[in-house]
Amino acid sequence: MNQPTREEFEAFKTEMREEVRKLKEQRTDEMKAINVNVSSADVLTRLDELEQKIDTVQEDTNRVTIQMEGARADILRVGESQADLRDTLKEHSEDLKIIKEEQQTHKELLGQIIIIGENHTKRFDTLETDISGLKTDVSGLKTDVSSIKSTQEQILKLLQERGE
Repeated sequence: MNQPTREEFEAFKTEMREEVRKLKEQRTDEMKAINVNVSSADVLTRLDELEQKIDTVQEDTNRVTIQMEGARADILRVGESQADLRDTLKEHSEDLKIIKEEQQTHKELLGQIIIIGENHTKRFDTLETDISGLKTDVSGLKTDVSSIKSTQEQILKLLQERGE
């Protein structure tokens, strides 16, 4: 069964009001006393028709009332769901704010680490230069040690020759 639209409901309500107004007018009209016996059957028939119409109106009203209760329940559920979504959105917003703050902290730390790494690279370059210089010095020392060794051997030979 399709739910009536607001416009259909309003049109139905207007129609029912008009029908009730007509019924009130019909009830307030005075009946002529002539042909009471003949008109009483007509009156009873008309009353039966009106009773059926009133029953139809009551059924329609009951149906609309039930449908409206269902619509109210649906609206309430939508409102609750919307409130839940709003709360979830607030929580996510707070989480995103915390993530942004932590991301900024990490960015700053990464910047500091990069600076430290660059400084270490400069130090390693300096150490390599120093080590190259030391290699040259060590090679010079080897030459000096070799020359001292050969001088020492010459001295030993001379000492041995004298001592023989």
